[in-house]
Amino acid sequence: MISVIVIGKDEGEGISRCLQSVRAALEGVLPYEMIYVDSHSQDDSLTRAQALGARCFVPDDARTTPALGRWVGTQAALGETLLFLDGDMTLSPGFVQAGLAAMDRGYAGACGIRRDVYVKDGRVVGECGNYFGCRAARTAPEFGGAVMLRRDALLEAGGWNPDVETCEEAELHARLRRRGLAVVELPVPMITHTDRVRDARGLFGTIFTRRRLGQGQALRCALRAGSAGQLMLCDRPTRLWALQALCLIACALLGLLVSGWGGLAAFAAAEALCQAAMLLALRRQGHARSLVSAWLLLAYMPAGMASLQRRGTGFAQWEGTA
Repeated sequence: MISVIVIGKDEGEGISRCLQSVRAALEGVLPYEMIYVDSHSQDDSLTRAQALGARCFVPDDARTTPALGRWVGTQAALGETLLFLDGDMTLSPGFVQAGLAAMDRGYAGACGIRRDVYVKDGRVVGECGNYFGCRAARTAPEFGGAVMLRRDALLEAGGWNPDVETCEEAELHARLRRRGLAVVELPVPMITHTDRVRDARGLFGTIFTRRRLGQGQALRCALRAGSAGQLMLCDRPTRLWALQALCLIACALLGLLVSGWGGLAAFAAAEALCQAAMLLALRRQGHARSLVSAWLLLAYMPAGMASLQRRGTGFAQWEGTA
């Protein structure tokens, strides 16, 4: 049996679309169950989910995270294959069958093509047809919130980490890879993700985000689990810039030891000019974002690692009436 585990908060009509797409894709095709884990919604998401036949659960801890919701769903699931979705996604017909066939060849899990639709004020303002750029079957370099996993493989890796606020998929993927458990990425439509476009947050809102803290939290957990070598928190260009930045920091510290504060000040001034020139050159090529992301990644790592908090994993089944 396939256990489809959906997480959400205040999704409203989105939950209805998600669960209806699951029923349309699997009804009469494969035995399945639907589980909805709600992060203390204030709307009618729970009622909608129950009316469509989902077993509904609510975590005891009000400080919910996506990983906590998925871990609650994992504990409640009856199936040996677990399909994880977010409440703002719809499942594409045919993916589950293709994923199961691939997993029969020894993979721990499967994911597919993610289509993003950007919506603002109820109106579609953009679209990305293949978010991860999958053109052929391959071992997944990364996966997002939509992934199908063997239950035994997930448990062998330690399950979802409820303490990580964001980047929980990368942290789990690192533990899977450390144990030689590969996820296959298929050139098959898997989900459509509705991304609500928010108004511009300004410089402060762009820099200070939960995701940046989550990167540090994921790194701390990966170091603890011994899987930091497999952790991928950002794209390849950003990783290369981050490595360069670490080398520069090391050189600056060496300059401080050798020449004192004067040497450090001279080094910092020269490096600031070099970084500014590089940023201008990269901006013309459209790659400035990677350089900025690399410095923000390093700047936020200590804060993220320090912000990790333990969360309770208890939960209760919601017994409302449909």
